[in-house]
Amino acid sequence: MPTPKPKYGRLSGVACVSATDCTAAGNYWPTPLKNTRDLVESWNGTTWSQSTVPDKGPLGGLFGVSCASADFCTAVGDYGNGTSRSATLIETGTAGT
Repeated sequence: MPTPKPKYGRLSGVACVSATDCTAAGNYWPTPLKNTRDLVESWNGTTWSQSTVPDKGPLGGLFGVSCASADFCTAVGDYGNGTSRSATLIETGTAGT
């Protein structure tokens, strides 16, 4: 099924609390050869839509997502912290948003 994900992106995990409420997480490149950013998409039972997530910095990516209910999801990943190493990233939000 097509998603609105950017042309240079990938989804790494998905969690559904119902047939009409899913959240997928991954990362994307705004343009080729640029730093990656977090990507979250939501399913409403008919279509996928890209959600807005806070920008933690370059080289970000989400690798898994879990939703305990429609009111609470957690996604995990990492991001570049300005050094030569990555920092742990945990994002929380409402499923489908």
